[in-house]
Amino acid sequence: MDWNEIMTVLNYISGPLIGALIGYITNFIAVKMLFHPYKPIKIFGLTLPFTPGIIPRRKPKLAKAISNAVGNELFTEDDLKEILISDNIKNTVSDAIYAKAEELISKTPMELSLNITSEEKSLELKDKTCTLVTDKIIEGAREIDIGAIISERGADVIKEKRSSLGMFGMFITDELINSLLEQLKDKVNEFIDTDGSEVIRLKAEEKLSSVYETPISQYFEGYEIDKDLIKNKIEEIYEVIIKKSLSTLKGKIDIASVVERKVNDMSVKELEELCMSVMKRELGAVINLGALIGFVIGIINIFV
Repeated sequence: MDWNEIMTVLNYISGPLIGALIGYITNFIAVKMLFHPYKPIKIFGLTLPFTPGIIPRRKPKLAKAISNAVGNELFTEDDLKEILISDNIKNTVSDAIYAKAEELISKTPMELSLNITSEEKSLELKDKTCTLVTDKIIEGAREIDIGAIISERGADVIKEKRSSLGMFGMFITDELINSLLEQLKDKVNEFIDTDGSEVIRLKAEEKLSSVYETPISQYFEGYEIDKDLIKNKIEEIYEVIIKKSLSTLKGKIDIASVVERKVNDMSVKELEELCMSVMKRELGAVINLGALIGFVIGIINIFV
């Protein structure tokens, strides 16, 4: 092949190759201009055209558009309902609540009290509980008149035993029995009024201390607990709560504002990396398409 033939071939292929190169470079620059430069470039106080890039310049509007799409279109009330009451979410919630319940009942009432208040307040609550129990017992004893009950029952017992004493029983008259038991009744009621509170309180403190220091789970020993039944009930309650409060919940959770703030808080570099992680192949195809179109145009020019 002589020089003239080489030049002829070069003339034919130079157009398509140059067109492909121009198309590639043009689209490459166009893609880069989506993000670059990140900030405006100023010369003598004037901002150069096309700076900053399209996305940095329109970032607030982009954030607004994304937030509206996510908040108003992607996360409707029906979408949230479908997500929140899905079997997977309900199972997760019921498992978490059941596990927390098991953890709580493994503790003593005193430990639970210390989780929500100070030791001083816990002891104060224990003391008030003990006082309340004591007062209620004393109040009940006075209402049922324990002295009178003891007197009545005592009279019946003594009269039954009197017949077994033979001739000595004749000295134990009804008047004597009634007189003794009347005094007993008065002494019992007097004891309840004066010393009953102290005696009952000491016993109440002892029992209450035992209750406070005993894990709650021990009170359920011997009872068969159906874990699946409890979890099903938790899921039912959870589903009812979600359905009834979803409108209020969605109103309080402003998804659009959250998304908009997150996008605005992202740096342009982070936004570029996010977009490129999703569209890198597509943007590469756009650049290569520019080269292909330039190559085709170069071939067409050969025959025009």
